[in-house]
Amino acid sequence: MPRSSKKSSKRKQRVSEKPKPYEAIKYELRPFANPLADLSVAERRDAFRKVGKDAKQKFDRIYPQLLAWFEEFDALYLLAFCSFYFLAEPEGIDREARDGKLDFYPHYLEILQAIALTRPRSNASKPLMGRASELQTMMSDVTNAFQLRSYDVPEDVDEKEYKKRFVLFLLQSETAAIRNPAFSHQSKRYTKKIFSKTKIIETHFDINAVRLGEAVNHIVNRFELRLNLHLASLAYFRGGAHWKEVWQRYRNKFLVVRGNVGDAATSDEEGRKIWDMAGHDLDEMKTVLHFHSDLFLPNLFAFTLDEFEDAYGESGKTEELRKVLNAWSYEFGDLADENYEHFILGNPVLKRPIVKVDSEAYFFPLTNIIGHILPAMMEVLVRNAGARAIEKYNKAKANLLEDEAFEHFSGRFPTAKIFRGSQWVDPVDKRTYENDLLIVIDRFGIVVECKSGAVDPPARRGGELRVIDTLKNLVVDPAKQAIRLIELLSENRGIHQFNTVSGQVNVVDNTLVDHYVPLALSLEDLGTVSGNLRMCIEAGLIDDPPEIAVPSVSIHDLEVIFSILENEVEALHYLTRRAELENQIHYLGDEGDLLGFYLDTAFNLGGAETSGEYSFNLMLKSKELDPYFVGRERGVSVPKPRLKLTKWWRDLIDYVIKRKIDHWTEVGLLLLNVPYDEQRGFERQFKTLSSRVKHGLTNEKYNWVILETAPKERSYLIAAFPYVSRDRVERNEMMKHILESMIDRDYLKGLLCIGLYAPEPKYPYDVIVYTDGRRASNDC
Repeated sequence: MPRSSKKSSKRKQRVSEKPKPYEAIKYELRPFANPLADLSVAERRDAFRKVGKDAKQKFDRIYPQLLAWFEEFDALYLLAFCSFYFLAEPEGIDREARDGKLDFYPHYLEILQAIALTRPRSNASKPLMGRASELQTMMSDVTNAFQLRSYDVPEDVDEKEYKKRFVLFLLQSETAAIRNPAFSHQSKRYTKKIFSKTKIIETHFDINAVRLGEAVNHIVNRFELRLNLHLASLAYFRGGAHWKEVWQRYRNKFLVVRGNVGDAATSDEEGRKIWDMAGHDLDEMKTVLHFHSDLFLPNLFAFTLDEFEDAYGESGKTEELRKVLNAWSYEFGDLADENYEHFILGNPVLKRPIVKVDSEAYFFPLTNIIGHILPAMMEVLVRNAGARAIEKYNKAKANLLEDEAFEHFSGRFPTAKIFRGSQWVDPVDKRTYENDLLIVIDRFGIVVECKSGAVDPPARRGGELRVIDTLKNLVVDPAKQAIRLIELLSENRGIHQFNTVSGQVNVVDNTLVDHYVPLALSLEDLGTVSGNLRMCIEAGLIDDPPEIAVPSVSIHDLEVIFSILENEVEALHYLTRRAELENQIHYLGDEGDLLGFYLDTAFNLGGAETSGEYSFNLMLKSKELDPYFVGRERGVSVPKPRLKLTKWWRDLIDYVIKRKIDHWTEVGLLLLNVPYDEQRGFERQFKTLSSRVKHGLTNEKYNWVILETAPKERSYLIAAFPYVSRDRVERNEMMKHILESMIDRDYLKGLLCIGLYAPEPKYPYDVIVYTDGRRASNDC
């Protein structure tokens, strides 16, 4: 039957939309109206309560039904099926980034595995057939209902309590669903670094910790190879042109080679039976065999003790490795006494993710989140080693955090003076404090405080008291300490001598430092919650907040930020605006989302920064960065995301950095405070005026264009001055006059004049003059 042209056109359009590997999906932020704007507060709460009550009833009805799946189907088959069909993706394709959601999230499989371990294995040999979508839908309904039941809030709670419950709801949602707060390669690398510095596991288990981690990764890589071979086998037999060829190919790939069944089942007579059963329909026969091949899926995620010892790479460690695998495993029935509901927020299989099938055989379907669970698996071994081992491990983590912070700042700010471990006395409470990192670069000082404490399970489950305590330890305390040191340095310009534990004296000259940026760094965080201090303060989860909202960033996020941003001015601008943003806007998103937002806007939001009328939902913006980092780790060349700047603007900044004139950091930050569209407009005006000046088409002797940035609370002014005189004195005086003519705008934070010799201009500029209102700097 011929296709109509309309249908053909639609078909071509769908083909053209096929996702490309490592293609970044752009998320455009758009304003939208509040759908509940016409409802009163009481009406809104009533609507939410109804949603919560309905969700609770739905959860209580559906969740217990999950157990029946493991009575009807074999647990290993069901878990392998979900991992293969629902979670495995073609290399470089992120369905969540493309579609904004997934039909089956990784934590669904974790929940199913925990439920499977509450009962004996059924060993059923029945395939799912067409019921796969039913399982997907049930898991989606269960997890959504679990989260939405939190909307059933008592009628008498006040607004602050409502905000608190919302924050705790966010935390629970992230705990349930979000994995890999760091990229997988980051998590693996940090785990390797920590355990290369301590011999805890070697002492207790007689196993090399680094080699052990590499063995786990080797097994996971082996599973990936098997998965691809399985896919190739499916494609091979389905490519047969007639039933005998299909059967021959299927038999060779899935029966004879794998040794799964005896000779009778591999005979041509058996193939003819299947052909007859399929009604002599070739496609139907292929479907039947495809369903049958699914019964072999557990083999993709299975391994033996011998295979693990081979991956470890040292013979004679059989019993030692058995001890490790047993510490990482559960057998069927081991979780029978657990509260099933706790599997959603505190799933034990995230620390012990392997299923022990028998004394020599194991099953591991959660390989897609290996970067997330490997640190937890290693920590299980540490805790088995006792309290002394835990103490050494925590110290190793603290040292690693400080070492990594120093390394990242040294790499991103190569000309800065960086000081570690400065001890100083607070003039108010007379106590001695130790600063982890102080970076002095031109007119800026960055004060960094590190906290390596862990976020315990009760906090991740949204336990209010534990969340309060975690925020205090990881966010509030380092923020206050950074602010105290900033106050000391701001009030005492000059040369300071700070002692250190090592005996070295840090000589810090902050005479010219006008701006300080505080930063709290951690190894672990609470995602969108710990990164959004203002939200936590308004929700009452921080009783004694710092005077200013100090951003809290994980060391993994800092590495990503410094990898993406191209120079020290961009990094300094990000950290400066990031600290200011905490006090200016309401937003929802983690640090990766904020970085994606920054690349689009440089955090230049105009009047939205101070109006208080806008909230920014930045969730999934970080997905724009994922293809670059994942591709780079896999050896694939992917375009690096960049801050959105015009070419001339970028070159201006690069030249300022190269020349490093006085106040060069302030000049760079001033330029970055101009939104992209205003850069383009200013550049067009400057080029037009330069051409007119060059050809004598202006009425005045001296001409310039100006740009004043918004909002007024952090406004700067840029003037562009094309000139024709070769007299340097005349030129310099005129440029200073331009700036002085604007000095009455006392709200301006800084003024910059860019000079260009119109007849023979140098690129990107000939001369600049800058003033912050107190003293001028020039590059004449």
